[in-house]
Amino acid sequence: MHEEMVKEIGSGLGLLTVRHVAEYCAVDPDTVRENWIKTGIEIEGRLVKLVAIRVGGSWRIERRALLEFLLGCNPGASASSEPSPRKKEPRKSSGPSPEELQRLASRKLSRK
Repeated sequence: MHEEMVKEIGSGLGLLTVRHVAEYCAVDPDTVRENWIKTGIEIEGRLVKLVAIRVGGSWRIERRALLEFLLGCNPGASASSEPSPRKKEPRKSSGPSPEELQRLASRKLSRK
């Protein structure tokens, strides 16, 4: 998957506009401008920003910078790695454990 992204973003010359990046990533252009370029996003305690330059009052993004940003948003990913399978989290019980229920029941029975 990452190899496809590298090929697609890395192919071609020139700078990308905010609109191009937004369309590629399926997000609003304001997200790219405000959250990714100006503010940055926090990933695992570190700030990741999309590096861009101003050209005539508009932001322009190098393809390499977009690739680095996207990979930076996925810690541990590299351009040639496959996404790792997600580990299943153990289910959390919404109530008391069977042992706790037994303890509570025996306490109530001993009071009678």
